[in-house]
Amino acid sequence: MHPILFSVWIFTIYSFGTLLAVGYLFAAFLLFRDARRRGKDPASLLDLGTGLLLSGLLGARLLYIFLHLEEYLEDPLEVFRLQRGGLVFYGGLAAAVVFAILFIQRKRLPLWQTLDEIVPYATLVQAFGRIGCFLNGCCYGKPTLSRIGILFPGHPVPLHPTQLYESFSLFILFILFRSLAQKRALPVGRLFVLYLFSYGLLRFIVEFFRGDQDLWMWGWTLPQGVSLFLIGLSLMLWKRGLS
Repeated sequence: MHPILFSVWIFTIYSFGTLLAVGYLFAAFLLFRDARRRGKDPASLLDLGTGLLLSGLLGARLLYIFLHLEEYLEDPLEVFRLQRGGLVFYGGLAAAVVFAILFIQRKRLPLWQTLDEIVPYATLVQAFGRIGCFLNGCCYGKPTLSRIGILFPGHPVPLHPTQLYESFSLFILFILFRSLAQKRALPVGRLFVLYLFSYGLLRFIVEFFRGDQDLWMWGWTLPQGVSLFLIGLSLMLWKRGLS
């Protein structure tokens, strides 16, 4: 774990925030360049991307607080200590989607086309964010089946690097989504739906290796239940078509 990259005087640079910022800046650079190549105005997309990041962080934090309300009632100041972790991605996804719809309607942009255009870069920011989770030590995995603990009593058993499992997969999805977007290989709206399906499936699988989640029902975690909902929703949208 390396939650703190370094400290200078009274300033402390945290891993998660740094990786998230790096991911956002890299994604913004690619978004700007790709939009210009397609003859699009990148300004609105960059504004949308910034809003998605901020609303996503707010939604992820609020859902985490709601799920751990007793802890925050005992110490309300914990609400502001993001460096200790405490984000639930699906809360962030819900808030980001709501923000995106409101922003797109206000700017009178085409809904599904705009969502398609932003999806690859949002996926890239996610991938960097999960590296930040790995360095921060949150979202950790279960102990592996390693025999180290048996051969060397007292030696810590390695944990599944679930953050890196997810990050690597998200980088692959970013490459795929960006390629599909550039080639315009899918009908309008299908790329966003493909993201919902792909991430839902990815998260459902990764959850089997997570060690920080309580079981919800049927031996599954709450995020797995949300993942199944996303998979079902994406299949319904794909079948019905979008307009």
